[in-house]
Amino acid sequence: MNIYLSGINTKNKGAELMLCAIIKEIEKKHPSATVYMPNNIKLQDIEYLNSSLTFRHQPIAKIGSKFRAQGIFKKLKLPYGWFLSEYPLTSIDYFFDASGYTFTDSWHHTQYLSEFWEVVLKHVKSKHGKIFFLPQAFGPANEKNTINGIKTIGKYANLIFARESISYDCLMKCGINSNKIKNYPDFTISVQGYVPDKFSHLRNCVCIIPNKRMVDRGITTKNKYINFYCDLINTITHENKTCYLLNHEGIEDFNLAQEIKKNLNIDIEIVTNINALVIKGLISSSYLCISSRFHGVSSALNSKVPCLATSWSHKYEKIFEDFNQKECILDINNYTKSHELVLRFLNKEINKKVRLQLEEKYSIIKSKNEQMWNLIWNY
Repeated sequence: MNIYLSGINTKNKGAELMLCAIIKEIEKKHPSATVYMPNNIKLQDIEYLNSSLTFRHQPIAKIGSKFRAQGIFKKLKLPYGWFLSEYPLTSIDYFFDASGYTFTDSWHHTQYLSEFWEVVLKHVKSKHGKIFFLPQAFGPANEKNTINGIKTIGKYANLIFARESISYDCLMKCGINSNKIKNYPDFTISVQGYVPDKFSHLRNCVCIIPNKRMVDRGITTKNKYINFYCDLINTITHENKTCYLLNHEGIEDFNLAQEIKKNLNIDIEIVTNINALVIKGLISSSYLCISSRFHGVSSALNSKVPCLATSWSHKYEKIFEDFNQKECILDINNYTKSHELVLRFLNKEINKKVRLQLEEKYSIIKSKNEQMWNLIWNY
């Protein structure tokens, strides 16, 4: 059993969390499978999963000599190690992509998006592989190259899973066969995190997760974003709750966390360089999570932890809708309203009430996740 994984990495902890979820499901169904990972993932970085699976790097390789594949990867700023291996697989049983948010105008793609996917997916099909794009966000897709990229994956995929209705409508608008489109929520609900002893002091604290995308996507300026979080942290501290900053991705988010810390008159801990399971464990043990990262929001909600978020994409609003938490987006431009919302969620009775609401939705989301994997394995 050969299974390909695409779109995941260990730098972005949301992507790593999706990797953990996929591995868990493969172990349950095909415990002896060989799983091929992107070459940007160091296999020793996932040893903590203690998996029964065999992991190798992806050997798509020789197709690169027929098409300027390495050049495409470079132009897309993607790892091009896929095409450096000397041996292609003789068979591919499953190809799973968990890109999260690749197919959107936000990245202003070139024509290489569709050319890249044409190369990869055509190769997978030639090896008789079944292709599944796991739940992710799609759109907006008004630019030609975004639309062509979506059409290309629609041409080859067995099923494409949209995370919510806006993404589903985007796929339909791009002309994807409706029989290939399914609507299922984020699938990381099955992943259980843990809190190491060295972080036990952070249990029942307020977890704050910054995101560079709030700035580089033009939602706000860096100074305004930093001041916004500093004001919230001061408010929370004044209510006798301890806060800490959690780095959910890489160096840029870490630098952002450092700048927030420098602009505070109080000391605050920054947690960084930890794996996805510890990330989820910390979030699940928090009193309140305030996140600018999508999978920070997802991890909180599917751990029944009250959550508030800033937003730079429709995917934030939509996941709150999944959990019947529709008014949990913090408005960067309205501090008074955001301040009131944070104070509300800090209230013990309201916090407890929200947890009960999340508990009601948890079983529904978990059941949908199980249905999705049954659909895949029985396809």
